[in-house]
Amino acid sequence: MRNTILASALVCAVNPAFAEELPVFEIHSTVVTPQRFEGASEKIAASISVINRDMIEHSTAATLPELLSREAGIKTRDNSGSPDQQIDLRGFGITGDRNTLILLDGQRVSEIELVTPQLSTIPLDSIERIEVVRGSGAVLYGGGATGGVINIITRAPRAGQREAYAGLSYGSYNTSNVRVGGLFGSEAFSFDLHANRLDSDNYRDNNAVHQENVSGDLRFPALGIHWKLKFGSDDQTLRLPGNRTEAQLATNRRGTTTPNDFSTRTGKNITLAGTSTLGKTELTADISYRERDASALFGTYKLDTQVNVLAATPRLKIQNSLFGKPNTSIIGLDWDNWDYDSHDNFGGHTLAQQKNQAIYFQNQTDLSTATHLSLGARLHHVRSTLGTQEQNRTPSAFELGLRHSWSPTISSFAKIGRSFRIATVDENKSQVALLEPQTSHDLEIGSEYQQGTSKIGFSIYQTRLNNELYFQRLSGSFGANVNLPPTERRGIELNGAWRPQQDIALTANYSYTEAKFRAGSYSGVDVTGHDIPLVPHHGANIGLTWYLTSKTRIGTDAQYVGQQRLDNDQANTFTRQIPSYVLLNAGIFHDVNNWHLALGVKNLLNEKYYTYAIRSLTSNTFNAYPAAERTFFTSAEYRFK
Repeated sequence: MRNTILASALVCAVNPAFAEELPVFEIHSTVVTPQRFEGASEKIAASISVINRDMIEHSTAATLPELLSREAGIKTRDNSGSPDQQIDLRGFGITGDRNTLILLDGQRVSEIELVTPQLSTIPLDSIERIEVVRGSGAVLYGGGATGGVINIITRAPRAGQREAYAGLSYGSYNTSNVRVGGLFGSEAFSFDLHANRLDSDNYRDNNAVHQENVSGDLRFPALGIHWKLKFGSDDQTLRLPGNRTEAQLATNRRGTTTPNDFSTRTGKNITLAGTSTLGKTELTADISYRERDASALFGTYKLDTQVNVLAATPRLKIQNSLFGKPNTSIIGLDWDNWDYDSHDNFGGHTLAQQKNQAIYFQNQTDLSTATHLSLGARLHHVRSTLGTQEQNRTPSAFELGLRHSWSPTISSFAKIGRSFRIATVDENKSQVALLEPQTSHDLEIGSEYQQGTSKIGFSIYQTRLNNELYFQRLSGSFGANVNLPPTERRGIELNGAWRPQQDIALTANYSYTEAKFRAGSYSGVDVTGHDIPLVPHHGANIGLTWYLTSKTRIGTDAQYVGQQRLDNDQANTFTRQIPSYVLLNAGIFHDVNNWHLALGVKNLLNEKYYTYAIRSLTSNTFNAYPAAERTFFTSAEYRFK
């Protein structure tokens, strides 16, 4: 069989008859996230990568976190077995998902609670592309964007498009995903609808998950305005297996000591957006509503939570000239109102509210065809109430960026700025005084080379934080959230993509990350210069796509994550670290008539690893959440056209 595959590949390599039918190897891309309007990425002073529709369809990843973990600087963390894994961009450790802003078509998915963004509610079939913008996005998007912004862009039907699909995936641990949907487009209006149901026993005992999602949007012109109505609903039931002790990892990785623990969640969202263009001026306004009801049982403790948020985000894009140079100005207002209500079976009841109001602007001037200067600022007001406590703060953000093309193939950028993060409701619970906002000063430089179907880029960054928000575990009690002493993140990111010949596509990236305390003490210990837990210094990914024919391809990818200190080891004295690991995945994808077929394996080397572990406060041991071993999957999808 190996010889047959090799022979087929060699025939394809020497016979390029199908070359013109292969997907285009995307280098340039128009992106939305950096400016909240469409703009050319080669003018933006930031490190940007785009995961396009073709990459999504031919990936071995079954979830969004899996897909994102293969991008430079992104680490994922699993401490529940949920498909909603933590996303950590640029080394924030356990608070990574509080410093990485997740957007869906420009609207926040990140919550004001200590819960991971609910990426499992977004069907993969509904996604057109994913834009990863590294470095602070605080000017345009506000708090929680210090590490970067990930914007998930959903599919929009084209005029004349008529397409529907029905698919089924099945794999290890009785995992199935049934999905249906369709897209309809005309000059008068367009409509798309996507639905899926995920069921899995998962790798661990008492870790079954059931997830149902529906999402769609309707687009139409009326009264000179292009309207978009988006909606969605989701329902999840998840069993919670708890952690494993060091001894249990050696004897029974898949077991559970919490056979009755579980969580449930339902959610709904709706957004109405309108865009009007007059000459070189574009006005867009969104109003959205989102609600979530959740329950969880931990032993004998049961918690019920209801959250809803109403938001409005009008913004204006003006194209003009400044001192004779092409100029684009973006001015916007953000307003949102979060209501939070939780109660438990021991009589605890928490009512909280957070109101955000902000004005921002960003200006980009084309100093020449090769040089682009950007300047932006944000003035933000937040009012937080928790029971009888109230806090008003006015954090601000700014950024100054410059991008220059030295030649048609080489460009560089530099950016400085300030960002912030507001404490979540959960972080403020049980505080004598509400926590101060986290602030940071950010610096980044980078360069990029692209020639034909080859692209190589690198960036170097530094983020210096004050009042970083963190959960401190205390001996003899559960712990409390605190503002940390001064901290710092700095690192290097390298990424590249090549197409050495028409039927071979390669991608690779590497990230080096340092996360340290700049000064101060933690739990009475001087931690100056110490590593912040759960941040690996090294991470790398490599991917290979091999087109056997225009309808058949083999995809493989490998991921390396270096060792990292355990949670609760701020003193850096624990004798062990979370071990490094290598994950190898492979799949074969084939299109025949209207069928799209896939067969693959994940964690091919059967690595026994975990992405989260915490040291004990009372003994020289630790607990961890083991990840799945080798798994298989198969998928079939029929497309009606």
